[in-house]
Amino acid sequence: MASGSANRTIMILMFALLALGASSVHDKGRTRYEVIDDAKTQLEAACPVVVSCADILALAARDSVVVTNGPNWQVPTGRRDGRISVAPDVANLPGFTESVHSLKLKFAAKGLNAQDLVTLVGHGHSIRT
Repeated sequence: MASGSANRTIMILMFALLALGASSVHDKGRTRYEVIDDAKTQLEAACPVVVSCADILALAARDSVVVTNGPNWQVPTGRRDGRISVAPDVANLPGFTESVHSLKLKFAAKGLNAQDLVTLVGHGHSIRT
């Protein structure tokens, strides 16, 4: 668990991460991974070995819901980042530029339907509209 000072630093950086993430679609060449890596680098400088990228993603997900007037909840921290990445697993994730048809096919392959697609993907894409 992070100290009070680290918690304040994490809060400040989480809002910066949200701001960067919201604009990253328009920042050609800048990926969401780079935004997360930047946040992780800043957190490590302020609070070494306190917050993982997994924690950053979980906190950013919660905070993005909160800033759009959704519910707030406690996010347990202390996750550890994985040490390996499996390319086929990453390639299996739907991309934000994929067509609806492509997304429906990927979801169907997992036993999910169009309603699941709208529930899990549709709302997030409508936030900026």
